[in-house]
Amino acid sequence: MSDHNPPSVDEDVLVMPPSWKRHLHPRRGGRPGPKAEAAGPSEPELRAPYAGRIEQALSHHRTDPALAAAARAHLDGRATPLGAAAVAAVPESELYSGDITTRFVDAWTTTYGLRFAVHAFLERCDIASSPTGTHKRGLVPIRDEEGLPDEYFDDHRLDAPAKRLRELLAVAPDDEYRGVVDLLAGLRTTPKRRVISAYLVPTEQHWTAECCAPDAPPVAKELLLRSLGSPAHLELLGAAGRLRAVDCYRIENLVTLADGVGPAVAPHLAEAFDTFRDEPRRRTSILEVLGRLPSDEAFHLMLERVDDPNMGAALRATMRLYPARAVRVLASAAADGNASAAELLTDHVRANAALADRLLPELSAEERATVVKLSDTGHRVPEASADELPRTLVDPPWSGSGRKAGPAPGPLKGVPVPDTRTVEWADGEREDWLRTEVAVPGANGVTLDASPPPVERDPVWERRIANIRDGVAVEPVDKELYWQAGILTRGPEELVRPVLREWLPDWRAQRGLGHDGPFSPSSWLRPLAARFELDALPAVLSFARAQPVRGVPLLLPFLDGEVAKAAAHFLLNVEKAQEAAAEWFDRHGAAAIPYLLPVALGKAGRDRTAAEYALHHLADQEGEDAVTEAARTYGDGAVDAVRALLDAPPRQPKATKVPTRLGVDAEVLPQVLLSGGERALPLPAVRNLLTLLAIAPPDGAAPVLALVLEACDGDSLAEFGWDLFRRWRENGAKPAYGWQFTALGRLGDDGTVRRLAPLIGAWPGEGGHRLAVRGLDVLARIGTEEALRSLRDIARTTPYKALKRKAQEKAEQVARVVERSAPGTG
Repeated sequence: MSDHNPPSVDEDVLVMPPSWKRHLHPRRGGRPGPKAEAAGPSEPELRAPYAGRIEQALSHHRTDPALAAAARAHLDGRATPLGAAAVAAVPESELYSGDITTRFVDAWTTTYGLRFAVHAFLERCDIASSPTGTHKRGLVPIRDEEGLPDEYFDDHRLDAPAKRLRELLAVAPDDEYRGVVDLLAGLRTTPKRRVISAYLVPTEQHWTAECCAPDAPPVAKELLLRSLGSPAHLELLGAAGRLRAVDCYRIENLVTLADGVGPAVAPHLAEAFDTFRDEPRRRTSILEVLGRLPSDEAFHLMLERVDDPNMGAALRATMRLYPARAVRVLASAAADGNASAAELLTDHVRANAALADRLLPELSAEERATVVKLSDTGHRVPEASADELPRTLVDPPWSGSGRKAGPAPGPLKGVPVPDTRTVEWADGEREDWLRTEVAVPGANGVTLDASPPPVERDPVWERRIANIRDGVAVEPVDKELYWQAGILTRGPEELVRPVLREWLPDWRAQRGLGHDGPFSPSSWLRPLAARFELDALPAVLSFARAQPVRGVPLLLPFLDGEVAKAAAHFLLNVEKAQEAAAEWFDRHGAAAIPYLLPVALGKAGRDRTAAEYALHHLADQEGEDAVTEAARTYGDGAVDAVRALLDAPPRQPKATKVPTRLGVDAEVLPQVLLSGGERALPLPAVRNLLTLLAIAPPDGAAPVLALVLEACDGDSLAEFGWDLFRRWRENGAKPAYGWQFTALGRLGDDGTVRRLAPLIGAWPGEGGHRLAVRGLDVLARIGTEEALRSLRDIARTTPYKALKRKAQEKAEQVARVVERSAPGTG
């Protein structure tokens, strides 16, 4: 057995990962949530920009007289919670995110105190918000708004400020907290107020129990779930505690529920998984929380569903988190004849040999026998000594002793950047981008629409476009980029184009930057780019530089000097954007070389280093002849410089980031044999090999790795690579470990091709288009005649147009390489 040591954790304590901290709704005396400190302008300063709208709302004929009177008194300096709430309801009614009410919560706290802020928020929850603005429809209590039940809680606008108050209360001084509890005790006059109070101060568990009682009136379910503080609350809820689709949509509900109730929530999560296993967002949230519950019951519930690929991946993650529990539970199940448990236990005890040895005395005789039997690795080839290994596997580059690149030659003059700028759309791509759903401004707010028709030129639109050009915001919403983009998307072409050429948005603190959807630039830039093409490029390139992960895919159709330089930078320096950057080079191929040569042969610096790296990538993709032929245009000096560049290893501006986690245990993988098959790599060398594979560029050259692979037996490498890929899929095919898939291109052989090709053909129909495209890249890197036949077969038989086009491109690429390497060819 090996000496692999698992992380030391208390397996009976729920340990929340750092990523949960921002999702958690903290409770006093519990785990800390996000940092909570009220800050910002005073309440009078915050409301000042909305004075006109507030007056319109208070003067509206529908406005409730009591609300108007309280608001006017508040504005006159006689501050009251009801008046403050009425004033705050006006600006929030035009937005949907709760941002402004959250700012009012901070302003109330800093101006009047936390007790006042809590009271004002409770009053705010009883005031209706109009989607068209309260200045147009008036301020009315929810009880008077047609179609809204009394218990209605506007979660879109009020969730965020409610969480903010709970965060502030969780860290408030004891006397201030008790004062708020006493205040709420007298304000809990309706079912809605009772559940809000239970949520804000979850220490008052009897308040939560009252809301959970079988005869309790209906309340906002998400608020109630975030209020639960013990398994007894779940028992009180009974069937009403079942998790609905909306409860599982946001992980914050499940994280906060697990924090309050603990492992007792496991059956509810397992039941929710059975219901929502085909809905990716909900499934991901459920599995992330279920897999961290520290109980045998949770582990058993997952094991019962292990045949589901997503549950299987989650269970393997749980085994790594709670390795001792995994040994105990799996040994018991395997001893009872559970084949899935035996398979899981086999890998687990080999990867955690010392732990398994230590736990043997705690197991029954049958369980001990099972563990010992599954730990037997059978016949193994003897391990090689350090002297028999490639030096890189003994003393890898990240140890600090690797060869350093020499100084860069001086810049070569007379190599200009082409001034041609082109747009190359894939089949159907431009039409798809034009049909992207975006937020379209209208008289009554925004609507979500795909392919909104352009409008005719008139004075109104001339003023709207001019305001965007001049940075004029008549209303607060005019500052929102999604709003401006919606106007530009529909605007008259002759007005929009000149403005769009100069439109460089400030991407900081804008809605939609952190996610995809109609409000995100990754969505609304698509129809702009599709309609206006090169005129939209400045904004697209600006966004790609600000948000590479979401922005680089938007550069795919464009080819010019700045885009090529940016793509080279992303390929080398931005790990999460490398795949999209590689796709850009794949699309433009040799056409990108003339744009990179002037940079790669120019002034030393970051841009040159990235361009050199990109030329290595293109030489690997298109062949070195393609790069040297492009350089021939500039003379023999340029050709010599390019050949010298390609002969040297890629120059990188900083040391390659070596991963701290590989996502796989070397102990469970097949042995890798040295050439001749008589000696195998020892485990430290296998880990170094895995690291070399992990840091190798997805598509570019990896000369150090290539030398190592040449020293190894090809058949054993292929089997090693396939097992690595299989385990990657079983562990959830996580993008962070995607190298375990792309490594097949370097390790695989014709047998790999025959195994992989059927999967590539099936993946698009299972929602795995990106996997299929990556699989084509793997086949192309394997590059044998068998791989070429498979690529042509896929191009001929697949019904998916995008995959067909990609397979054809890759087949042509491989055909060129095969033709050049055939006997008798130059």
